Amino acid sequence: VTMNYVFQLESLGHWEWAIYVLLCLTSPPKNQNANYQIDTVRIVENALKELLARHAPDLVEQPEKRKFLIQVSFF
Repeated sequence: VTMNYVFQLESLGHWEWAIYVLLCLTSPPKNQNANYQIDTVRIVENALKELLARHAPDLVEQPEKRKFLIQVSFF
């Protein structure tokens, strides 16, 4: 469900919020087993890399989105 939400955000042009959602997923619930956490982190890392690669030009053209991503990455 969450990855679907990420794709919906990106398709609506809110890719910076999709990145925010993915960043929140890098801290899975503590009640999950270690293998689940490792798999989740790998999936999220790959999704983050792909999303950033698709929108790299936007980071140059839209400095406010770059600033937003810098701020949310330090929460």
